[in-house]
Amino acid sequence: MRTLGGECFALYRLRDHPNLAQSSLVRTVLLTQRPPPSQTACSKSNPMNIELPKPKLTYLLVIACLALVSAALAVDPPPDGGYPVENTAEGEDALFSLLPTNLGGNTAVGFQALYSNTTGSDNTAVGDEALHAANTAGSANTALGSWALHENTTATENTAIGGFSLVNNITGESNVVIGFEARKTQSSGFGNVVIGVRSSGGGSDNVAIGDRAMGNTDKGDENVALGESALSYCTGSYNIALGTVAGRAVNY
Repeated sequence: MRTLGGECFALYRLRDHPNLAQSSLVRTVLLTQRPPPSQTACSKSNPMNIELPKPKLTYLLVIACLALVSAALAVDPPPDGGYPVENTAEGEDALFSLLPTNLGGNTAVGFQALYSNTTGSDNTAVGDEALHAANTAGSANTALGSWALHENTTATENTAIGGFSLVNNITGESNVVIGFEARKTQSSGFGNVVIGVRSSGGGSDNVAIGDRAMGNTDKGDENVALGESALSYCTGSYNIALGTVAGRAVNY
């Protein structure tokens, strides 16, 4: 070990922290704080009787500050909104009614998102009053958009993306709906796949793709409508309509 006055002593103290020992900041402070030669910790003339000088406050402060560097690199301020059992709520009154016995896994972001949820788990609600009004026990639902799945109560496994999509759904399950006001009037349909603005209305196991596809319908099952306003006003079942306004007002 080289004799560099106080530097030798400090490096001995920092032998377990090589990165700190090599820090230019530490070395600068140490070189300006060398003790007199008589107090050198690494005298060659007396290698077996090392008498270390008392540590100076400057050394301790520098070491303490640098030891906190990793902590300073963490997210600041730390994330908030985390609650027990992996629930996350951000926004005024989000997850307002959640019970301590909830199974968790809910994410609510937005004004009164998942407001009425008590025991439902694994729901994701992002948007003003998404999954808001009556979802008390519904689970595994995803609502993205203002008022998406607003009236949902106990239904599960629905995906609604778009403002007011599935807004009136109460008990319908396993629906995938994408688009503004898509499937807006549905209350109890199951297994529908709907993509398009104001597309589809009621019934179960329907596929409607296109602007207002199966629009203004309140019943009809297992239909396929591809195209703008295809099967609009339809009340029948088991129909396939391809093209703009194809199959409009079919009632069988």
